[in-house]
Amino acid sequence: MKIIGQRIIEYLKGDSTLTTLIGGPNNIFAVNIQDRKDTYIVVSTDGGKDGNNIPSQEGNFTVECVVSRKTANAHKICIDIAKRIDDILNKHENLLATIGWNILHLLRVETSGLLMDSDTQEFYFTLTYDYILGEYS
Repeated sequence: MKIIGQRIIEYLKGDSTLTTLIGGPNNIFAVNIQDRKDTYIVVSTDGGKDGNNIPSQEGNFTVECVVSRKTANAHKICIDIAKRIDDILNKHENLLATIGWNILHLLRVETSGLLMDSDTQEFYFTLTYDYILGEYS
């Protein structure tokens, strides 16, 4: 996973409100997992159009959240998680900067809305963000 995805995962794991909602920072992953948790988040990134993190590069990433319907208040928890992720990423994009680069632009461009998988008995949603990297000064 490229640096942008790793940094987003670190930042989400560092938010105590979000980690309380999902049952701890170990429930945030870079890839979908086989050993499914009751509540978890998966962050995936396209790594940019050329696969490198370079200034002025455009790319996107997706945050998917899954909450088991067996979880008490699962519907409300999904909505609270979506709001928290959006707040963290849209309002604090300058805090995602790291050595060598920062995010010039970050915007949520798509959401799936809250969906339900009848087979797995889970609520889930995806949020997709576009970004542009810049050199860190």
